Amino acid sequence: MTQTNRPALAILVSDIRVLAEREQGIVRIRMPEDDFCRRLCESGSQFGLRVFVLPVASAAPRPSGADGYVLEDGQWRQTRCPLPDLIYDRAFCSGRVEREAKQLLLEQLAGLRPNVQLGSPLPDKLTMHRMLQTDERLKPLLAPTVHYRSGVQLAALMKRCPHGLFLKPAAGFQGRGTLWLRPSGEGWQADGRQLTNRPVSQTFANFDAMSAWTDRFVRSTRYIVQPYLQLTGEDGNAFDLRSLLQKDGLGRWTMTGIAVRVGAPGSITANLHGGGAASPALKQLTLRFGEARARYLLTQVQQSCLRAAAILEQQIGRIGELGADFGIDRKGRLWLLELNGKPGRQSFEHDEGLSRQAMLKPLAYARYLCKRSLPLHLSLSPPLPNAANPEQSSTVHPNP
Repeated sequence: MTQTNRPALAILVSDIRVLAEREQGIVRIRMPEDDFCRRLCESGSQFGLRVFVLPVASAAPRPSGADGYVLEDGQWRQTRCPLPDLIYDRAFCSGRVEREAKQLLLEQLAGLRPNVQLGSPLPDKLTMHRMLQTDERLKPLLAPTVHYRSGVQLAALMKRCPHGLFLKPAAGFQGRGTLWLRPSGEGWQADGRQLTNRPVSQTFANFDAMSAWTDRFVRSTRYIVQPYLQLTGEDGNAFDLRSLLQKDGLGRWTMTGIAVRVGAPGSITANLHGGGAASPALKQLTLRFGEARARYLLTQVQQSCLRAAAILEQQIGRIGELGADFGIDRKGRLWLLELNGKPGRQSFEHDEGLSRQAMLKPLAYARYLCKRSLPLHLSLSPPLPNAANPEQSSTVHPNP
């Protein structure tokens, strides 16, 4: 199969950085998730795919193609790319304008040539929480969650939450914009990260001052509020589990890996973008809880991920991969903290084999979608996995 008649897979990204090396007169381009995009483009031919990058802001699709980037001799080169048969959405939009621009581009591409996205976009955190709450096996893993309206509501919520409140953007990612509000001595304390990911820490003499400051911090961004869960290790640093569930070359869900993430000192989350570090889950959990308890927790994580994926697919359609964050409180209770439809791979860089799987499974799944005999836009409802049976396989047959 020649390069021109291979199915075309477009990686959708947001902003592109142009790095000018003035001394040599060379202009170098860096993609968002540059290493990931490189690996996908380099490996596409192994899966019978032509892979390139389409930036949301400058793709300018027309019947003849769209403006994108291909990888040649280790460098990104801008060129006219074919209209894609498949789209892998890795565009992280920072606001309404960028989200609308991406939606417009997707509509333009679909109008020019039918295409298939590797996964449907996930709804906001509150909507997902409500979807998962309908399942009796997942409901105990979910913290109470409400929509943030104003600082006025915080007083009533704080009375029911002795360790404070945790606020995060309803459509946030990478731990940005998170906030922990709590009493401290004779006053109040707020710690977290701004939407730009810079650390923030404020003290207040009274609750009203903290409430007013929180309103200014949130501004027009949609936020959710949860009880603050004590998800820290013995060293006091934030501690959680990141799991990566991906569809393989046969359209089945497979658990690629589970890693422990430990946050940087002083950080309220364990996100790697906030300075955290990742390591193998079984080893770390065994050190903390013993091997038997560690294996039980990992089985719970695996089965909960499969069940959450099945529920979401029944509601919103095809999903190609799902990142899930779990916390373990000081009593050993497991909590499902967050689901992410655009999961990162950094948590598995400590294991070369897992890292390679995490990178390449989207290509195997894209090839599968191309080879399906059913029309690509159709999907079947998956069975829900039996979370009570620890012997169940980690592979299920979901919405392809």
